[in-house]
Amino acid sequence: MIGEDVEVGPHVVIFRHATIGPQCRIHTAAVIGDVPQDLAFRNVESFVKIGAGCVIREHVTVHRGTKEGTGTIVGDGCYLMAHSHLGHNAQLGRRRFWQTVCCWQAT
Repeated sequence: MIGEDVEVGPHVVIFRHATIGPQCRIHTAAVIGDVPQDLAFRNVESFVKIGAGCVIREHVTVHRGTKEGTGTIVGDGCYLMAHSHLGHNAQLGRRRFWQTVCCWQAT
């Protein structure tokens, strides 16, 4: 379910298990509501809920819950930065910023 006044960019994938609140902006190639990266997942009904007024930048992934009836929840007004991943069953409060940091060392 997608709320009113939601902007969805090109190549975005929103699975049927996702609910997107009103006035969100979802940028290019984001994936919302896909199955979790958890070997314990058994293809049960779970969900993703994105609150109102969130910004989801390019290539962000948000996976749904692992166990039946569980979910990944993003509160209102959150900002998920480019290339970040919000894993299964995570819960962000209101007005939070989220980024995934990857460090590497040249040899």
